[in-house]
Amino acid sequence: MTFRVTEYEVRELIGDPELCNLQPFMAMANVIVNDLLMECTGLSADVAALIEKNIAAHFVTANSGDNTITSEDYRSVKISYQTLKGWGLNSTTYGVAAMMLDPCGVLVRANDGNTKKRFYIDVSDY
Repeated sequence: MTFRVTEYEVRELIGDPELCNLQPFMAMANVIVNDLLMECTGLSADVAALIEKNIAAHFVTANSGDNTITSEDYRSVKISYQTLKGWGLNSTTYGVAAMMLDPCGVLVRANDGNTKKRFYIDVSDY
């Protein structure tokens, strides 16, 4: 598998030179670009490399845990909810950048409908 970007370039984009092995994330990004975008008219090698780098950075940072959980108490019931920035590529700035760089909109279409809310109800003290 030939990557369009290096581990150094992905680390530099994220801003953390001490990250673990990025090869699995780079491989996933490479497959996405190869399978979804290479038929895209107007996709230059430079733009494909930028998309691949941003998707790799997205996979590395997707589980950063920066979604806010809010809790409310009503009598003996505690309700917690978490509004996510989104699922899929919407969940990180790198994923959003990859979608913006895609000249054919393939990534946006593949990512449609990926916003969710989670609700938790704790009635253990009831």
